[in-house]
Amino acid sequence: MASRQLAGLLGVLTPVYFLAVLVAFGLMTPGYAHASKAVSELGAFGAPLMLEWNAMGFGLTGALLAAFGAAFPGSAGARWALFVTGAAFAATAIPADLEDYRSPATMAHMAASIVSFAAWIWALGGQAYAAPRGFRALSIAFLGLAVASIVLRGSDIVWPGTGQRVSFAVFFGWYFAAGLMLSRQRG
Repeated sequence: MASRQLAGLLGVLTPVYFLAVLVAFGLMTPGYAHASKAVSELGAFGAPLMLEWNAMGFGLTGALLAAFGAAFPGSAGARWALFVTGAAFAATAIPADLEDYRSPATMAHMAASIVSFAAWIWALGGQAYAAPRGFRALSIAFLGLAVASIVLRGSDIVWPGTGQRVSFAVFFGWYFAAGLMLSRQRG
């Protein structure tokens, strides 16, 4: 399978996979509410399915995102940034300790999350200026949506879990749209 085709397939399937496992694990975790709970709570110390979520929700999703980055047909800088995005997303499988936000595990989990998002923003910024016209417009639009989602998350307008879901929708929405674009391109 050509690199472009593989990236297209991964771009479309990874967001669908993540959404499916997120919904499934949320339903299997007593007392978990998507609107008010952080995704990290599914894999935090003491969560009933901690190991399973961290392997399937964060680990495998991150590996798929890293594979997308490696196969992405854009510039070397964009490929590298997208690979780092996925690798750091996989590293969020380090369970957070929700009772000690200064613990090394929690700090590592949060740092991996920040690196993943920052590398993705960097990749989009690079795509906005160095990509073919379609990717340029897509990346600029999603950069704007990412900024809006950050503002929303920082406000008191929505519950923290809801704000996080909006950010994830923007993040995975770009992968899905990029995957569709790559799947439809020739050569």
